Amino acid sequence: MNIRLRCCHAWPCFLACLLVGCGGMDQDDMLKYARKGRPDSDNAVAPRDAAPTATSAQPVTNGNAVTSQAKQPVATDVPAPMADATAAGATPSVRTNAMIESLPLPTATDTISPDTNLSQTERRQMTIQNLSRIGQAMEAFLAAENRYPSFAIHGPTGQPLLSWRVALLPYLGYAQLYQQFHLDEPWNSPHNSQLLNMIPAVYQSPERLDNRTNYLVPVSTSGPFYGKTGKVPRRWEDGMENVAIVLEVDDAGAVEWSRPTDYEVDLTRPKLNLGNRRADGLFLVWGGGQLARLAPIIPSSAFKAMFTVDGGEVFSAAAVSQAATAELDSSFAMKSEAAQSNVSSPAFEANRHENTANVAVERPSTIRQGQLTGGQYVALAQRAFALGDLAGASKFLMLASLSNEIAPQELVRWISAINRPVVTVTLGLSLEYTGPNTQLASKLAKKVHASQSSDNAPSKELESLAGELARRVFLELDEVPVIAPDVVQATTNRPRLQNVRQQLKFLGVGSESTILQAAQMDSVDAVVHFVVEDRRSRSSRTVHKSCRMKVLDVWRRKEIYRSEEVNYTKRERSLTDPLFVDPLDQISREVRELFEQQFSFDPVPTRLRSVHAKKRLTSLANQSVEDPVGILAEANYYYSRELVGMADVLSVYQHHLGEEAGLRLLAGSPNEKIEVLKKWTPMEPHEVRATANDDDDD
Repeated sequence: MNIRLRCCHAWPCFLACLLVGCGGMDQDDMLKYARKGRPDSDNAVAPRDAAPTATSAQPVTNGNAVTSQAKQPVATDVPAPMADATAAGATPSVRTNAMIESLPLPTATDTISPDTNLSQTERRQMTIQNLSRIGQAMEAFLAAENRYPSFAIHGPTGQPLLSWRVALLPYLGYAQLYQQFHLDEPWNSPHNSQLLNMIPAVYQSPERLDNRTNYLVPVSTSGPFYGKTGKVPRRWEDGMENVAIVLEVDDAGAVEWSRPTDYEVDLTRPKLNLGNRRADGLFLVWGGGQLARLAPIIPSSAFKAMFTVDGGEVFSAAAVSQAATAELDSSFAMKSEAAQSNVSSPAFEANRHENTANVAVERPSTIRQGQLTGGQYVALAQRAFALGDLAGASKFLMLASLSNEIAPQELVRWISAINRPVVTVTLGLSLEYTGPNTQLASKLAKKVHASQSSDNAPSKELESLAGELARRVFLELDEVPVIAPDVVQATTNRPRLQNVRQQLKFLGVGSESTILQAAQMDSVDAVVHFVVEDRRSRSSRTVHKSCRMKVLDVWRRKEIYRSEEVNYTKRERSLTDPLFVDPLDQISREVRELFEQQFSFDPVPTRLRSVHAKKRLTSLANQSVEDPVGILAEANYYYSRELVGMADVLSVYQHHLGEEAGLRLLAGSPNEKIEVLKKWTPMEPHEVRATANDDDDD
């Protein structure tokens, strides 16, 4: 047999033919088999059951005109696009304007006129339908190509020419429109620019209905659409379902629909131009095609995690996702109406994100208890935060969750250091002193409740007693961002509270048990507690100072962190030793890591079970506090996540409020809930209250 085999892959068949016969395979058949190349390992499509429909060619995917062997999605009932002539290596065809006019209009193109009048519900429903269709088309593309489309159709030299939205057209039912594009020309070429106004309705933004779209994919070096082909989903180490693939961006980020420009992720500002289009947050599509809504208060760390495919973050999309509904959540409806009518009111003025650096914050002294209605707690929380009162901001946010202004699961976050969910973290500062300097300790003890940022801050006195350790700890806490949700931090670009040190509420001087009791009565979550001992030497009568620092969990009454003891006399003697390791350096690193890692907002752990929540409720029901708002808010959170039943949370409510009030808080109307909570609602944030008291004294 005089046969020249053109590929080494054909020799097994040739050998089999010699041994057992070819079963009818002639020389031509063997040559056809030999020409077949080995499939690419990443882009190979797993075998699927063939649909009982005719196979049609796929669209050209880039300027090099390589035609895919995959099948057109069966769900598309319009004719599939023809393979471009460049796919076979021929000279690209030239389509004139006359040819475009002679082509039949795309039957699936249903562009909506900008004059169309849509209600808010209709606009939301249109966006939900659009994103849902785009997500389904993305999954169809993935099934056919074993990857999502690249963010752009690239030219021969790698330059982006057209958007992924053009590549997705056949999977959305716009095959004829796809055929009209010159895939080897940029989006704004004389030919392709004529198709801009033929934007399909699925890409139209219902608030504008022009040729720009708000539906973009996130693009970054660590994201799913990086490079000419993107990253293969099976290599997304964080899991497809935890990666955002399509976003509805704000109008500031909208682009012409065929333009190969998308959402450039800035990991230092991952929420830029996101989440302000809808009153209740951001609409998006997760990998796998799941449509969801993210509430406005989702922290920046969650956005960073959802924009990376292999970041290794502790993140779950399920923990932050809410249902995308056509009807606006009632807790956000009031804010939306004010924004649409462009009417400024005391209840919503603080919800606006100001762009100027120096913003005058209106003091809410005109809002009294008797005037409170649903929808005002968040505004009051934002103002309290801007005035430097974190405790007041925390109180108003918890009241917002209890009155149904904000869903608890959208507001409460998990803090691993204290092993429980909170709205904000209220930190205390205290001192336990033993030594001869009783006068300074007594002076310090009088400054209870003074914050580090106020004029009568106890920093200097405390550093005088605790020494270099206190100064080092304060310097580290100056670098740790404030522990508060985004919903209050967005009030102004320059809030007074900027770091953890400014959150510290001074609780006084006393033993650990005394301080914990005071902290619990004052609704403090954790305490930075310095233990100082001044010992006078009998021989030289010199004072030897030693100090250590603890971080205490108030409600569990246990240590979160304990530093080693620093003996200042020994340390001073050892500073000249070249081998000396300064314990203050180690303590500084430990404190920084503790607050950055364990005191940051995290998703609720998946290990949290009903048995844990019920055990916690039993503990909350047996506690006696003057202000039960924090306890009520935590119980309400477990109930909202269906970890406990109605009877469980009712027992906590009735223990702290009484039988009738507890039942009204659980099952009453929003106004009834506000009436129950009025007793613990601050009339004004702390600073305004203090100013009013000073005026009364004069």
